[in-house]
Amino acid sequence: MRRKTISLLFLMVFLLPVIAGAVNEKDFEVQTTENIINLCAASPDDPLHHQAINFCHGYLEGAFHYYEAIALGPAGIQLVCAPDPRPSRNA
Repeated sequence: MRRKTISLLFLMVFLLPVIAGAVNEKDFEVQTTENIINLCAASPDDPLHHQAINFCHGYLEGAFHYYEAIALGPAGIQLVCAPDPRPSRNA
């Protein structure tokens, strides 16, 4: 199970730039998974690259904080374990 999950994650990381399209303003509404993929895989020569990458990082960080809040509650179930110590954001 763990092997399949890791393989799937690696496959997604390598295919992400291939399946992602050009960023447009509609992507920032994040109505679909494709929208967030487009934002997170924005090409450096895309005019909205900096905005897209910053939005992607903020969106995913917010999603993780939400996950942590519900996973640490009395009935929470942890699906992932963060390393201790946590990775630095400045690396």
